[in-house]
Amino acid sequence: MRKLTAIVILAIAAMIVAPATSTARSNVQSVSQIQSTQSPFFQDNFNGSAIDSTKWNSTFATSGLRWCSSTVANHEDAPGMWLNPTITSCQGGSQNPPFGSVSVGGGSATLSAFGSQTFPYIWSGPPGKSSPFPATGNFVLHVKMRYDTITGSGDGFFVNRWSDTDPVGDNPPGGNPRILLIWADSTGLNVQLLGNLTYNVYNEYATHDYVLEYVNGQYSIFVDGFPVLGPVTSSARANTIWMGNPVFTWWLLPHDWSSFSLYQVETIIPQIHISPNMGPVGTKVLVQATGIPTPGVEVTFDDMFIGTKSVINESFTFTMNVPTAQLGRHQIKAVDQFGNAIAAADFVVSPSGPSSLAVTLTVGTVYFPGDTVAASLLVTSNGTPLSSFGLRMHLNLTKPDNSNVGLNVTSIGSGVFRGSYSLPKTAQIGTYSLVVTVNDPAIGTGSALAVFEVKLPWLSSQASTVTVAGVASVATLGIALISWRKGYFKRSAKESL
Repeated sequence: MRKLTAIVILAIAAMIVAPATSTARSNVQSVSQIQSTQSPFFQDNFNGSAIDSTKWNSTFATSGLRWCSSTVANHEDAPGMWLNPTITSCQGGSQNPPFGSVSVGGGSATLSAFGSQTFPYIWSGPPGKSSPFPATGNFVLHVKMRYDTITGSGDGFFVNRWSDTDPVGDNPPGGNPRILLIWADSTGLNVQLLGNLTYNVYNEYATHDYVLEYVNGQYSIFVDGFPVLGPVTSSARANTIWMGNPVFTWWLLPHDWSSFSLYQVETIIPQIHISPNMGPVGTKVLVQATGIPTPGVEVTFDDMFIGTKSVINESFTFTMNVPTAQLGRHQIKAVDQFGNAIAAADFVVSPSGPSSLAVTLTVGTVYFPGDTVAASLLVTSNGTPLSSFGLRMHLNLTKPDNSNVGLNVTSIGSGVFRGSYSLPKTAQIGTYSLVVTVNDPAIGTGSALAVFEVKLPWLSSQASTVTVAGVASVATLGIALISWRKGYFKRSAKESL
């Protein structure tokens, strides 16, 4: 990819600058305040004294229902059933609560269990809770966590596609498309993508930043700002998070589990904001981005390389001049090292010179009472159609008696608008005028005029002529009949010979 080396250098530089006891991005202050202007789609910094019940379902955190698998192998995916091991035996095993502990305070949530056959379990997803992920488009999940102890019994952070998270019946917690798994057990600390790609994380007891990126239908995983897995194409959209371990390990004696602390779970939709968003070639544009998971990006204009930029606290600012391009709509993108466009914004290239607003109004020439008058409007600025956003428009109809009627205007896209007026059967005959005034606060005001005639229908306007012609025809026929009866039309004897 173009300038890939530059991005790698930026990433390495970010790690060198960071203190040895921190990750590459977690402790560096942002040079921009734009991140604060975007609200995360989902966020929990665990700043309270208990699990936030508006975001997580903690009903069975340390007691109640657990997954009882029918087999030891693949016990999270194998057939089984949800039951309460305090009340109902699971393969001959049972346990009294609490099933470990969940403690929240000081900006962290710690999950642990010692001498137990099961572990705390908390989840977020439908139908009990809203999904922590958007239903469409790109997203970035940021997880900050640390393992306090690691044993042979694993637990961790799990992201999957689960249509129904209710712990009822034969509904295995792992029997759905696995997307992200952060897990620590006897094999160490591992990150898994889509159930089959695994990366071993070094420095197991350190605090790590994990990022799951879903861009243009592809998943990628970053650890401490560096790509480790992906991109991998998948149609399975994440909609659920669970943390801990919901399985009752009936095949083991009570034992100690790995324990971990969570500091942040956040889902952000990557965005680019540009200012201005329209102008001629050479316009200086400020590009501001949030929710960017990579340590560095390329900035492109219609896939043409413009420059590279390092990313700090998932945001960056970049200034560019619009290159030579055709008039019309173009895209400014932030592209990661895999070539994925993480976020994009539209820029409209307009002719050089001061911006002006032009309005064209067209309407039919002749209408009759009972017809519907249809008017079409085109609004442009320096030849480029304008959207309805920010426009103030007024369309006025003046009748032959100089009375006025205000008409509603509807946008049909690409700078085109429509207005209509239904002429009553008793509509005045004569000349009507339409005047439209359009204002854009950033450009100015434009107006246009169009006229049309309302006439009587053809049969109505010709009625008197038809009547006179009919009377004349009857009179002519009557005279001819009288003349025949009196013999005026008789031939002479000579003519008859």
